Amino acid sequence: MTPNAVFSKAFDSRVRIDAFSALFAGFCLALSLMTGLHANAQQDPKTQLQLGINYFQQEEFDKAAEVLEQLLKTNPSERNAYNYLYAAYSRLGDFKRSESMASFLSKKFPEDIQFVIDQAVSLRQQNKEPKALAAFEEIFKKLPNDRNRLLTYAFCFQIRGENDYAIRVYEQGSRQLNNPDAFTLELAELYRATGQKSRMVENYLEYLVKNPQQMGHIQKQLQSNIAVEDFEVFREKLMAALQKYPDNLLLPELAVWYFVQQKDFSLAFVQARALDTRKKEGGTRLLALASTATENRDYTAADQIYQYLIEAGPTLPVWFDARMNRLENKQLMLERDRASRELWAQLAEEYRLVITDVRHPNLALPLKKGLAHILAYELGRFDEGIQLLEDAIAGPGDARKRAEAKLELADLFLLTDELWEAQLLYGQVDKDYIEDVIGQEARLRNARLSYYRYEFEWAQAQLDILKAGTTHKIANDAMELSLLIADNFNLDTSQIPLMNFARAELMMKRQQYDAAIRALDSMLTELPGHSLRDEIWFRKANIQEKTGDLSGARLSYESLLKDHPKDILADDALIALARLFEREGKSEEALQLYQKMLEEYPDSLFTVDARRRFRELRGDNLKVD
Repeated sequence: MTPNAVFSKAFDSRVRIDAFSALFAGFCLALSLMTGLHANAQQDPKTQLQLGINYFQQEEFDKAAEVLEQLLKTNPSERNAYNYLYAAYSRLGDFKRSESMASFLSKKFPEDIQFVIDQAVSLRQQNKEPKALAAFEEIFKKLPNDRNRLLTYAFCFQIRGENDYAIRVYEQGSRQLNNPDAFTLELAELYRATGQKSRMVENYLEYLVKNPQQMGHIQKQLQSNIAVEDFEVFREKLMAALQKYPDNLLLPELAVWYFVQQKDFSLAFVQARALDTRKKEGGTRLLALASTATENRDYTAADQIYQYLIEAGPTLPVWFDARMNRLENKQLMLERDRASRELWAQLAEEYRLVITDVRHPNLALPLKKGLAHILAYELGRFDEGIQLLEDAIAGPGDARKRAEAKLELADLFLLTDELWEAQLLYGQVDKDYIEDVIGQEARLRNARLSYYRYEFEWAQAQLDILKAGTTHKIANDAMELSLLIADNFNLDTSQIPLMNFARAELMMKRQQYDAAIRALDSMLTELPGHSLRDEIWFRKANIQEKTGDLSGARLSYESLLKDHPKDILADDALIALARLFEREGKSEEALQLYQKMLEEYPDSLFTVDARRRFRELRGDNLKVD
């Protein structure tokens, strides 16, 4: 009989270990003398344990079991040996032996619940479900009233994968202790592990109410465990908690944080507005939230927040900041929506009204720069825009803000074909702010000017440096133009396609739309299969939208998506087409395209806007106030 057989028989017959100790020791001694098997390991428990672990890690489970049985025979309280031996039996599928071992040790150590639970688990693994259930129920009949011991019971269930029983320990234990909050966090973690998201969120929120210092931990858990598809679950439980604890300020703080994480700034606004009122913050939180919404391209939500702050009146500390910021946000929104000339003219008047209320030149300079941009680019009043900027630069004000106005003026000189003047101003700003972000912006615009002049190699050399720019926008813009040049410069034996495309882009900037369309159409005819075709379709669609040819724009976007579904401009075209359908009142078509954006381009910069519009068009009730 082998040592394994002796040990197994001892467990199976459930007799006392001392009855076999002499026989076992004599047998091991004889076996050791004959074979020299593991002699040193038997003399040194630590070495023997490590040998068993090594066998287990090498997946030699029979050898691991043999060594660990010997060790546990002489050291029955060695928990590591027990755990590895139990695992070895499981890997071998020998659940009968794990049951016998757990049963034997549960009698030797009656206070240790691990062995009792392991015996019941082993019965289940042998498909002895009635016996297993009876064993489990016996455990719950004797569940202790001590919190620490209850934690041990639940942990022992967890390490064997019996999470439902671990949950039952905590739920029954809470009732026995007459304390519903005794295991709130532990239950939340188990609900997470078992996929019960609703109950998980409920417990996390309850835990936060009772433990406000754990806000960071709860935020981390929610960020890790609440997926996009769980949004409604979280919102429902959060609203219930807000109603249950109306005086708690942490819950609305958590709501603002979570909705910002989800980039749902409309919902964040509702909670931030309530906090702003209750904490008497004077609109500072809301102003920051609106700015974040603008940064994330949710111009609609940002405008809603700014409007609320402006309507509060001039006694609000951030009232004038809200008026100024709203102009910039609205400008971005109109650009996104390819707004009509009439809407741009209205915004220009709003700029003028705010400028008349400004007394400090440092505040007036950026406003005049924004107004000049609208006058030139959107209303075609180049001379008026140039004069406005020249007057602003010549007047008083901060040197940096005047440099920003210089960049805008240089852009207008580019539009009016005064290329030397434009290059001179870009160079001045670059020289004055060589280590600053504004200096990098000047270099980027100068590189674009070189591109328009067909100096492709020089432009790309500058762009390659700027790809490591200080800001994400500068690096992105530099990367985009650099890739355009790299993909098409010297692609053919001729540089003519890229030169024609650069010329068409400059025509667009100068609002020579008819000439630009003719140039782009000519390229589409002459360049079948060329890598520039997606760029050509996209530029053409932009012009068509701007000039009111919505059906033409739709066809251009659809052509791009049909021929270039995987190219870099595909998501740009898809979101533009969806917005165009909305403008035409075709909500169902727009809804389908927003859904397609979420499914096929989840990493797109436009995902936030697509998700918001998808929910609104679908009719989701997202109001929470």
